[in-house]
Amino acid sequence: MEKIIKSIEKRNRLFIVTTVASIIILFAIAPIIFNFRGFFQIGIYEREDDFLINYSDGSGGIKANMHLAYEVNGRYTISTSFSAIASGDVENNGIITLNLSYYVDTESHFPNYYEFNPFVENKTNIINIPLEKDVNFSCIGVVEVQLVSEGIPHNETINFGLSLLIPISRSDFIEIDLGIYVLFFLYFFSYIIIPIILLKVFKPTLGLKIKEEDMKKDDKFLGYIQKQANDKRKEEIIKKG
Repeated sequence: MEKIIKSIEKRNRLFIVTTVASIIILFAIAPIIFNFRGFFQIGIYEREDDFLINYSDGSGGIKANMHLAYEVNGRYTISTSFSAIASGDVENNGIITLNLSYYVDTESHFPNYYEFNPFVENKTNIINIPLEKDVNFSCIGVVEVQLVSEGIPHNETINFGLSLLIPISRSDFIEIDLGIYVLFFLYFFSYIIIPIILLKVFKPTLGLKIKEEDMKKDDKFLGYIQKQANDKRKEEIIKKG
């Protein structure tokens, strides 16, 4: 009887531990499930490069960054940022003018021209545009910056260009979103399915509390049943003999 009770208690403990561990894991992965595309950077692309003028005492120019984020219906939000940078003893007083255009393959879109007074250290441009799979999307332009080398200011014109081949189509995103929706519902059902599976595996006897006195009584009863069975078996052997 004691072995049976210990076996039940072990199954109960395993069921409780595995259930609690499963719930903790489900809570831990919740941020991933609720932001699946963002977590795995699906539909998010980035290009960055430095465009510099070199001097004997250092260099200066701009850092250009192009960030694409898929929204819906094949449309992307593109954020392009430009920052004045310098190294060595060269100083960068900022961006004077910025002239840029976006290209889908060879077709120009959203030409923009900015002139700054006073000069600026950073500029961000945001557009929204539909893009198909395998098209080459580019941001190309000219920026004018004021660099100071050996105490002398120089207004420098720098050409820049960033490009990206779009790897995923609108239909691909529809399939991805469908898979995410399925995963989303499976996640919520897991809070019900996992405990049911664990109940089937461990077969716990929850709420069972057996006192030591009851265990002794059960042991005596089992002993009595076993003694009766042995006595009956001996009687049958004697009769046959």
